[in-house]
Amino acid sequence: CPGEFDVVIGDARLRLSRAADRRYGLIMADAFSSDAVPVHLITREALELYRSKLREHGIVAFNVSNSYVDLEPVLGNLAHDAGMACVAQEDRESGEDGIPETDASDWVVMARRTRDLGAVASDPRWQDCRRSPGSAPWTDDYSNLLGALDLND
Repeated sequence: CPGEFDVVIGDARLRLSRAADRRYGLIMADAFSSDAVPVHLITREALELYRSKLREHGIVAFNVSNSYVDLEPVLGNLAHDAGMACVAQEDRESGEDGIPETDASDWVVMARRTRDLGAVASDPRWQDCRRSPGSAPWTDDYSNLLGALDLND
């Protein structure tokens, strides 16, 4: 990838709270695959922090791969609440992308506007995020992990 980049490892909210505003073009959260979901990373307050650290046309990407919890509607509700564009992809095509034996993964990408999503916005593999109508956006004071359980598998 052209350009400069920094990989910052650690709790996203703690590390980002120390960063300068509008510093990042991409913020990626990849902390949701275990059975201990870090709810504090997917709240209204967390999203406000991420937005404050994004450049004007930046994006936030979440790897929401999890066997037990469906986080796409949670993030869809947050994006809707914040007036952000939100798309998701369930990548199940192992090996068909030219990379042998890749693992399946689920991604949610958000941006301030649809046009900020770039090529992702017109890629048919990406769909508008599902939402849970009637469910309140998660906050630092409210979450419903039980409601996000994926009991279909």
